Amino acid sequence: DQLFFELADHANELGRKLANIFRKNGYSFYVPPSTNQIFPIIPNDIIDKLSENFKFMIQDKINENTSAVRFVTSWATSTKSLDALEKTLENL
Repeated sequence: DQLFFELADHANELGRKLANIFRKNGYSFYVPPSTNQIFPIIPNDIIDKLSENFKFMIQDKINENTSAVRFVTSWATSTKSLDALEKTLENL
């Protein structure tokens, strides 16, 4: 019934939206976004603040001040979650 493909399309679409949120806020990427896994490079002080309300993992330390983090969207990711992240980033 194509459910697998519908769920994957949802995850990838929200991954693209997530990448655009980071781009819009001036962040670059560890690797170019192409799936539901997004690897923005973020200042460590911002990472600390984001970790208070969002789940992600630190992928790699870029330098003393910045790290690449891994965000993943899935079938269960909501646009409401992305809106909350966008608002948080804009207020930091």
